[in-house]
Amino acid sequence: MNLNSLTCETKIGTNASSNTPECATTITTLSEREIKQGLQDMGVDVLEPESEKEKLMAEALDAFSSFILHDEQDKCQTILDTHINSGASSSVGELQGGSDQHSIYRVLISDDDDEEDRDNNK
Repeated sequence: MNLNSLTCETKIGTNASSNTPECATTITTLSEREIKQGLQDMGVDVLEPESEKEKLMAEALDAFSSFILHDEQDKCQTILDTHINSGASSSVGELQGGSDQHSIYRVLISDDDDEEDRDNNK
């Protein structure tokens, strides 16, 4: 099953009556249900947010991932590379399992509250 939300199939043939080349494109959009079923068929657990807090978190993560993967991909890649190459921080690392075209990273994002908690527990 192709899990792209939009699949496109192009067929090139010849019009029988005029013997001229023809091109027809069929676009199929998978529903959210079909995408989730395809993921489950591949063994991926799909967890749905249940509480309002979980729904807000899911929306925030969606916006965050869109920003990183699409809107500012080059800038984010530069930031990751800078942290990895500096060697000064263990908050960013490249993980195994990527490909020649795509890498997988571990990123620890701490906020001020985390730092305050650590300082208070000393």
